[in-house]
Amino acid sequence: MTDPFPDIQKIIDGFIPAKYTQTRNFENGSCTALSTFVSRGIISTSWIFNAIQARGHALKDCLGILQQLTWRDYFQRLLQNNPDLHQKAMYAEPKGFSRAGLPAALINGKTQITAIDRAIHNLYQQGHIHNHLRLYIASCMCNIAKSKWQDGARWMYYYLKDADIASNFASWQWVSGASREKKYFANQSNINMFCFTQDHKTFLDFPIEQFPLQHIPKNLDSLCFPEYPLHMPQFRPLQLCVDVPICIYTPYNLDPQWRQEQAYNRILFFDYELLQRFPMSLQSLEFIISQALKINAMQFFYGTAAQLQQYISNFIYYQKEHPIFNITGARTDSRDWLFPEVAEVKGSFFKYWNTALRKYKL
Repeated sequence: MTDPFPDIQKIIDGFIPAKYTQTRNFENGSCTALSTFVSRGIISTSWIFNAIQARGHALKDCLGILQQLTWRDYFQRLLQNNPDLHQKAMYAEPKGFSRAGLPAALINGKTQITAIDRAIHNLYQQGHIHNHLRLYIASCMCNIAKSKWQDGARWMYYYLKDADIASNFASWQWVSGASREKKYFANQSNINMFCFTQDHKTFLDFPIEQFPLQHIPKNLDSLCFPEYPLHMPQFRPLQLCVDVPICIYTPYNLDPQWRQEQAYNRILFFDYELLQRFPMSLQSLEFIISQALKINAMQFFYGTAAQLQQYISNFIYYQKEHPIFNITGARTDSRDWLFPEVAEVKGSFFKYWNTALRKYKL
């Protein structure tokens, strides 16, 4: 097996937690660049934090990165407790988001807001957007253009290489006010400050006190209906070794260190039904497959859970805990939580965060 961890460790070695906390909201600020590896289960939030602390950084300097990693776990807990969070508001469905389709200017990266257009083109080319830009785009799409948060979240999920159902859809709920009492707005002055642009006279160039705007800006009037084609490659039929147990991987569990202590049949399961609901771009699929191939003797299966059962029912098989994957009959290994004893999610992120800090005496 080719272990990706040495490259990841280089990132950890050069990471300065205090600088991250001070600059992470800026487009060129310090970041870990590990989001895709976390989303795909190659490493965990807990692994990252422990690796950073092992470098000898003071805990007070690490609280900023710990909080951002905790958001990840919080969203996973939300999905555990709200399996329909991709389509059902956790607080209340925002009023006025009734437009079918998405604003063409945003989808095409032609809003005339430099930072947003740049970010959208980068999404298509690289499969990544800075987290602050994700909030700007979601706010424009939902709170300014009045498109449904579900439609915007599905569009962004399709293109992001670090796409995670929990983080992505819960973030769009947070921005649109579907999971809390207020909406997120950012004006042009805020975008200019954090993205080092000098745009003026855009549809966001108003004092923040004037939001929400009374009317949909003219250049967000035109709507489009993006398509999300799924380009699945052809995989060889499974060839399973008799009397050898099976490890079932998913696009959210590609941990190269999982159950390496003995021989297993190893299968990356692409769930047909899930991919119909949440399709991924070819770029995302290629990344997932490339990482899976680093795990020795990996095989691939694309189909339904029932079809997979036909191949594995006579075997002992294992899965790793994930809110949207629960294969009947599988023995489940726990995921690596930052705060495994804080499982209940009642209220806001900061209630969850403060509970974790108290329980673990941080």
